[in-house]
Amino acid sequence: MDNLDKLCEVMYDQQNSVMIDLRLGKGLNYKKVEEMKGILMLLIDEWIDKEFVPKKMCDLFIDFYPGIEACSYSYDAETQKKILEVANEILDLMRNCVCC
Repeated sequence: MDNLDKLCEVMYDQQNSVMIDLRLGKGLNYKKVEEMKGILMLLIDEWIDKEFVPKKMCDLFIDFYPGIEACSYSYDAETQKKILEVANEILDLMRNCVCC
């Protein structure tokens, strides 16, 4: 399995993925968040000299922040703040995957 497929699983596909846990009111799965960050770091290295990234990655990028932000409204103010801080950290890594 390549890194992009692993990222998809950690974000959405598994029963205890980051986004599914948030949607179900389970909060942030910090183990999965750290796994997600690690995979993004690998993708940054993998794509540093590439002109293009896969469409699949673009789909993840487009949906990630609005999805996590929408889920955050289901939580109290302090938890929502933590969720959005993590989302911003991940979004920065996503940007680094495609920066020139």
